Amino acid sequence: MKNTPGPWFQRNQGNEIEIKSGIYTIAMVHNFNEPHETNVSNAKLITAAPELLQTVINSRDKIAS
Repeated sequence: MKNTPGPWFQRNQGNEIEIKSGIYTIAMVHNFNEPHETNVSNAKLITAAPELLQTVINSRDKIAS
């Protein structure tokens, strides 16, 4: 399985939130008339993706053994 390794981090860019891994931009959360809290929550969920993936892989391995 290929994925961009973590950790990922957030950086505010005006009305947008940039999700990065090192020098690479993973995603941008844009303000499309959503409340700021919604955008921040979405950015946090995206940023957690590498940790969530690792947790799923670890759980799968434990179940399989």
